Amino acid sequence: MSVAAVALAALGSQLLPPGPAPAAAFAWLVHWSLMAAAEFALPGRLPDAAGPLRFTVSGHHGALYRRLGVGHFGRLLERTGWNTLVRSARGYGGGRGGLPQLAEQTWRSELGHVWALLTALALSAVLLCLHMPETALWLVALAAPLHLYPALLQRHIRARIQRLNVQRA
Repeated sequence: MSVAAVALAALGSQLLPPGPAPAAAFAWLVHWSLMAAAEFALPGRLPDAAGPLRFTVSGHHGALYRRLGVGHFGRLLERTGWNTLVRSARGYGGGRGGLPQLAEQTWRSELGHVWALLTALALSAVLLCLHMPETALWLVALAAPLHLYPALLQRHIRARIQRLNVQRA
């Protein structure tokens, strides 16, 4: 699926007129399309661990995420109203009983963002080979706020869920 996404986007990039505005618009379209594709392609329920990403988050990662500003990113999403949309889509009621399902949903979201991030980086490399550095730069620049930080935020949330479950036991 990633190879097809990169190939389609690379073909579409050839139709772009020169300039920063088309490059930026193309990069935004690619990132949002990748997330839509990830939502469609990922199964509704994921196994406890699949692929290179672990379901559990190591305890020492919390400090790293704090240093990277992941908490600030989460508060920014809260202020913009994005988290309200995500919470309503997830259906989490706030109780301890829903924590396992919430943890699985964060894992699924993390997987989608990591896939989109890696696909966007691969497309950026292809675009550099096609002599389209401006479009490649836009793709890389948008990758951190649209995929890297959201993936880290999902891991941060899951680490907090794991701490709650340990404290409860």
